[in-house]
Amino acid sequence: SQPACLEKNHGEKSMNARNRILILMGILLIASFCWYLFSTERSTDLQLIGTVDANEVVVSSRIPGRIQQLTVDEAKTGCAKKDASACGQLAVYLTLGLGVPEDRKKAMALAKPGCDAGDALSCYAVGGLLETDGKPADEARALELYEKACTGKASEGCAELAAVYMSGRTSAGADGAKAVDYLKKACTLGDRTSCLQVPMLQTCLDNPTSDDPICKRMQKH
Repeated sequence: SQPACLEKNHGEKSMNARNRILILMGILLIASFCWYLFSTERSTDLQLIGTVDANEVVVSSRIPGRIQQLTVDEAKTGCAKKDASACGQLAVYLTLGLGVPEDRKKAMALAKPGCDAGDALSCYAVGGLLETDGKPADEARALELYEKACTGKASEGCAELAAVYMSGRTSAGADGAKAVDYLKKACTLGDRTSCLQVPMLQTCLDNPTSDDPICKRMQKH
């Protein structure tokens, strides 16, 4: 009958309208996704979201794995060619026994001339050797050399000074504000571990009564 035909046609028109809307929404969704892919800058760098527990963070740049701009073979080759920075790198490896037998005497012999010539990484290496192997009076000199390394844009020197002031392991004592400043410098120079430590240490400074072990250690100095 005529009313039935009209009702059928109306239903088909409604369905076609819905289909067109769904198709249009699908096209818009795909277009939006494509726009996102082409317009959003992506990085292969590690992206960290959330908080980092203080006990999960390495606080010393003298821990193996923190300093590896050159492989051991590259450092040896460069040092043989009188490259002061390569000698400084090799001295760090010798100090840690990382990839080569530990030989702190040889490390000092390699790093000291480079530091005297102004190489930042070599000064960092000499500072570490003086702090751990030298007489108590050498401690102050070690801090000077870490500072020289940091000023010379060696992130290791900045990170080591941050560790010194974070732990209070020298007569300089703990100083959270200085530690944060040096961590920021190390971070700016490309040290990602320092970048992670900045908010953690800042939390300690903002919450002096925190029960965090590192915060408590700083409170004792």
